[in-house]
Amino acid sequence: MAHRRGMPSKVLNKMRVRRLFLLAVSRENQKGYAFVNQTTVEEEAMMHGDLVQGNFLEDYHNLTYKHTMGLRWAAQFCPQAQLLIKMDDDIAVDLPRLIALAPSMVHHNMLGYVLDGLTPERHKTKWRVSTKDWPESHYPRFLSGWLYVTTPLVAGKVLKALGRDFFWIDDMFITGVGSSRAKVPLMDLSPYFALNAESVHCCLQGRGCDFVVAPTGSDWPLLEAYLRLTRTSAVYRRGRGNCVVTDDPNEKPFGPGRGQIKAVVL
Repeated sequence: MAHRRGMPSKVLNKMRVRRLFLLAVSRENQKGYAFVNQTTVEEEAMMHGDLVQGNFLEDYHNLTYKHTMGLRWAAQFCPQAQLLIKMDDDIAVDLPRLIALAPSMVHHNMLGYVLDGLTPERHKTKWRVSTKDWPESHYPRFLSGWLYVTTPLVAGKVLKALGRDFFWIDDMFITGVGSSRAKVPLMDLSPYFALNAESVHCCLQGRGCDFVVAPTGSDWPLLEAYLRLTRTSAVYRRGRGNCVVTDDPNEKPFGPGRGQIKAVVL
């Protein structure tokens, strides 16, 4: 696994960090999900000691169960932790930099990429939300589920505020509805986020790493290489200059930064 190879537990231990992977139960022939034998899961848990598994099915509409399971585990078993970081497994994060940055900002709040003014998807897609499920025209302010930072204490307050209510879009429900009910403020860390995997490629080339969090598009070798880099050197804002994402076939998907301005009719 890219995370374990790129950032081994012995490295995390020196940073006083504990990492957990959240799992549900998979079943054979389940569309869109690879089946993993339960015996294999239990053997891996015994070997690494970093799995928490719920008794619900792996499913996009069950992500809220998984998300709340992780928060509840942290609130119960790590109440003394200074930080609680929730992130997707394909997100690249400069963990040393984030750990240095976040403590001065976490004060009974939640830090992350704030999304504001988003509306429910009403068309027939994977993300369709009916007016019965969410009658309002807009979602509340919430944090991107890519990664956010809070504390076990705040997580417990949010879970208590949500009670037994449920909505399947986990990041909006927990960091939006939950934070609002618990009166937990959201703090924007968007300047520390990159929005595409090309930024990670640029960083690995030494052109510039002006981000702390970025997606990898589930490119596991890319994720592993980035994690290895972050544990061996201070990568934030290093390099000869930033990259520009480009369509130039000679340089695609990224180049040294030759840009041009185009007028776009909106």
